[in-house]
Amino acid sequence: MRHYEIEDWVDFVRGIVPREVREAMQQHLDGGCEICDASARFITHLAETTAADRLYDAASASLASAAIRAFASRMAEDLNTLVASLIFDSALELQTVGVRATQPVTRHLMYEAGSYVVDVRLEQPSSGSGSLLIGQIVNRLAPETALSEIPVSLLAGKRLVSTSRSDRFGEFIIDYEEVPDLLLRFSLVAAGQQIEVRLAALYEENGENISR
Repeated sequence: MRHYEIEDWVDFVRGIVPREVREAMQQHLDGGCEICDASARFITHLAETTAADRLYDAASASLASAAIRAFASRMAEDLNTLVASLIFDSALELQTVGVRATQPVTRHLMYEAGSYVVDVRLEQPSSGSGSLLIGQIVNRLAPETALSEIPVSLLAGKRLVSTSRSDRFGEFIIDYEEVPDLLLRFSLVAAGQQIEVRLAALYEENGENISR
């Protein structure tokens, strides 16, 4: 089942989506999607709160940003956390096993949390501005199970840096600026779990940045 993005529900609550889209979203809610129903109810509550503060007329992007941060925080409190362990680091010149073929990248790491494996690659554009985290999450015990539409959050400490969602292959891309203490969080709502991947290995080696 396809789930709508937080930004979609912001526009839905604000009444600015086209009629046919609104009808489709309402049918989706009426069909019993608990995840989207929770999102819609949460955005409605947030909109009512901001309206009381005379902030309801703020742009959708601002409301969506607040919603993503608040909703991500609330989800984190309700899910059991699995902390992933580093099992491969290309900087240590270990042999790569069991990953999809890709173009050469600057840094490649793999993590394991329970039955889940997270493949993370750090790519830096030639321009030197910003970085890309390209990754994939799979369940090694059930590789045929699609891990699509999984919310992926990139945090620096408690601050939300960026968000994304996995595609039908469990793959995701996050564009971001490099900052210390990065953490990837995958919210597996249906399983009642979240996976946390600490990316300290990307940066620290005797106090120096080694991602380049």
